[in-house]
Amino acid sequence: MDYIERKPHTESGKNQTLTRDINLSLIMRVFMKQAMSKVDISRYFKLSKPTSAKIISELEKLDFICPDPSCELDRSLPGVKPLKYRLNSRFGLLAVIDMSSVATRIQLCDFGGAILCEKKIANKELITYRDILAFCDVLDGIYAEYRAYGKTLLAVCAAMPCAVNRRNGKIDWSSRFEIEESFDLNALLAQRYPESKIIIENDVQLMLSGEIYSGLLADGSISYALLMYVDAGLGGSFYMNGKLESGEDGKAGDLGFLPFLNRNGEYVYLDSAISINAMKKTIRRELLGGAKSCLANTEKLHFADILQAYADRDPLAVRIVEETAHETAQALQSIVEILNINFIIVSGRITQFGDSYKNVVETDLKKRFPDVRIQYSAIQDFAIHEGAVFVASDRIIGDVISNRTKKIQ
Repeated sequence: MDYIERKPHTESGKNQTLTRDINLSLIMRVFMKQAMSKVDISRYFKLSKPTSAKIISELEKLDFICPDPSCELDRSLPGVKPLKYRLNSRFGLLAVIDMSSVATRIQLCDFGGAILCEKKIANKELITYRDILAFCDVLDGIYAEYRAYGKTLLAVCAAMPCAVNRRNGKIDWSSRFEIEESFDLNALLAQRYPESKIIIENDVQLMLSGEIYSGLLADGSISYALLMYVDAGLGGSFYMNGKLESGEDGKAGDLGFLPFLNRNGEYVYLDSAISINAMKKTIRRELLGGAKSCLANTEKLHFADILQAYADRDPLAVRIVEETAHETAQALQSIVEILNINFIIVSGRITQFGDSYKNVVETDLKKRFPDVRIQYSAIQDFAIHEGAVFVASDRIIGDVISNRTKKIQ
């Protein structure tokens, strides 16, 4: 586990304040995952017991943590048993608007991430300005009851299936949206929720944050990884030297725009070669060319149809899925080589093809990179939720800690 670097005693003033802010934020990241006692803080972060006691007192005053009498204490330890403290889930509320798939999810959560209420709006393949307003109306409706009891909406986090520029906040609207380029989502949400922190993030980057928080990267044993999201489209995110690497503008990892030489010798975007939509187009083209298959309907070809045909070992479905897996491995070779990574997390509906798809990709890659490992995400249905809660909580904690003097006084 990470520990707090102890600064020389010669530091004073602003430097000491900054160091203390960082220390408190790091400790709160652990409280977001587990309960701790003063003894735990001393041991994990290599601090003296008086310092740990002072930190506990300060975090209690900020209302971030509270005693957790429900934690079972180790009765085998002699002497006074240490009191555990946990994250104060009643500190405030967090909202998540997840537009990553055709079924938009709108969630209201407590500060610990537990979902208090969730609404789903199905079949939103194309999102308009009116839809954005409707999502806000739904959030207002589920928040109204909690607001009546004095609960504060601390943050609204929107997961976007498109690039978000972190330097200027501009959204590169994708084909999922029928919205003018000039539309400012951040301004709309900030005006509608003036007391809340507005967070707008790329959906796949939030998925990776979820993996860091509670998924395959949570134990800290892996420092370099790639998350590849293969669904209707293709997305990705990089985990470099123990943190999410979003690039200078926040657009790093978007694998869909990677140039790729396809089987026809044409340079195309990778999204149009290995995504589920690409798979559908290839199958339709094969069927129109006279290929024999149980997939006879070219007009309404759904992923569920391909999945069933693959499970039934339909020759066309098996061939296209395996060819897609080979092309995926071919595209990943350059990324693995350049980034020098050996761990790849795969998420999205493509994982429903099971280990056979993964094994094809991994076997191809191991011919050149014998140490490479590929695993399917274990939290993919909840990854955006987990990532949104982690990002929102972390930023709120950072803001409160940086202004803690005013609050404590």
